[in-house]
Amino acid sequence: MIVALILIGFLSIVFGVYLLAKEKNLLAAGFFFIGIALFVAVYIAAHLYPQLLPVFLRSFQL
Repeated sequence: MIVALILIGFLSIVFGVYLLAKEKNLLAAGFFFIGIALFVAVYIAAHLYPQLLPVFLRSFQL
C-alpha cells in the first residue's frame, strides 16, 4: 500500500506538469499539492512505522 501511495504521488506530480504545459494552472496546482502531500505522508509514515515498507525499501536511506 505504501508503494501504491508513492506511485500515485509520483503520477499526480507528472500529471500536474502535463496540465501546467496545457496552461490549466489551477488544476495543475491541485495535482502538485496532492503529490507533495502524499510524499510527505509516506515519508512520515515510513519513519514512524518502518515495518510498513517492503524489505527492499527498508534499507533505502535518503
